[in-house]
Amino acid sequence: MSVTWIGLDVPRCYNFSIRATHCKGKSKMKLSFIGGGKMAESIVHGVLAGKLAAPGDIAVGEPVAERRAFLKGEFGVSPVADNLEAASGADLLVLAIKPQDLGTVLAQLKGSLGPEQAALSIVAGARMSTLSQGLA
Repeated sequence: MSVTWIGLDVPRCYNFSIRATHCKGKSKMKLSFIGGGKMAESIVHGVLAGKLAAPGDIAVGEPVAERRAFLKGEFGVSPVADNLEAASGADLLVLAIKPQDLGTVLAQLKGSLGPEQAALSIVAGARMSTLSQGLA
């Protein structure tokens, strides 16, 4: 079974309410966050506390060097300055950016997500049509 969101066909692999389950030989999901602010930090904390992913399975695209250093030191995740690098290989990509940065980020990511990747937006006021067109 698969679910479709923003034109991406993604295998339904995980039971988010309990723990990540096996999917195509994987025991943990790989997460990527675009934006490493307070909202992403809170989600990363919850994911790690719930053992849904290991720190090494979480990447964060964050432009501010000090913030990247904080996330690496606090959680042991893999923060990078390049959003495409952060998104590469993710099972789930979380857009956790400010609304005013959405256009720039979508332009960076446009066409880069594969059919095995899902995207989730927590961007305030972002319309599905904007996300769909921006990532396709």
